[in-house]
Amino acid sequence: MRSRYNYFATLVGFIPIILFVELTTIFCQPKTDEPPFFNIAFSEKIFVNINQNDAAALTKVLTENLLEHSPITFRTGTPNIYSSVEEMEEAIKNEKNDLYVLLPAEFLQLEKLGLLEPIAVAARNNSVYDVFHLIVSKESNIKELKDLKGKKILIGYSVSDDNPHIWLNNLLSSNRLGKMEKYFKAIEISDKSLPVILKVYFGQADACIISEDNLNLATEMNPHLAKKIITIETSEPILRSILADRKSKSEENKKLLLDNLLNLDQSAEGKQILTLFKIDKLVPFKKDYLETSYKIIKTMGK
Repeated sequence: MRSRYNYFATLVGFIPIILFVELTTIFCQPKTDEPPFFNIAFSEKIFVNINQNDAAALTKVLTENLLEHSPITFRTGTPNIYSSVEEMEEAIKNEKNDLYVLLPAEFLQLEKLGLLEPIAVAARNNSVYDVFHLIVSKESNIKELKDLKGKKILIGYSVSDDNPHIWLNNLLSSNRLGKMEKYFKAIEISDKSLPVILKVYFGQADACIISEDNLNLATEMNPHLAKKIITIETSEPILRSILADRKSKSEENKKLLLDNLLNLDQSAEGKQILTLFKIDKLVPFKKDYLETSYKIIKTMGK
């Protein structure tokens, strides 16, 4: 009799647990009538010279703009920002995002997954490329890259992404000189190019890296600069950022997204976010654009 009592007591004791599990199952299920989120993901390297909060706010406006004519209703989520290729790889495998904005070198590292399709690239001054110059004073004893060991170098980020940094590290690697953080005595970053050149001009820094566009602009505005500075290294044309879509999407949705991206420069909201990223417009992707980036990835792998 006592064992039967213990059995029923145990059974009754489990009833609240069973009820809790059932109620949790009922009320915690996601509502099927809620529209799905449309998420945009960014590589952290896109934000070298950008306030991430400003970018997040504008990206929400951008997302609403992109989805305005979508046949499917979406909710706009907070942009996801990833600090490594490994984090992006995990997100891609789990289909966490609908659109990725990343550097070409990062895209090529993720290309092996076969889950992303590049659809657009950033353009400025009618070009999808940046060319960078490593500049020193003509009056210095610096003639080549190896002469900069233990020196102070400046990087003028007239662009928002991390391509100048990647190029310099690649340059050092290809010359077997190690990583930039150990090679130079000091590295300073500026969001403007002219002050960076002037510091080299006046001997306050040993070298600087700036884009070709800004070098030409600076020497046109200050002809004396051209007489006192010299380029000792020039990058090959480097593609700016890539926008990649999920391959699993329908062709109709891919086309709609691409059409809206290519017309961003036609709206006030679109121009605002393009200006934030220091580009003029987005143009359709072509495979040939990645040629230099393939070389960078090959060198990085050595």
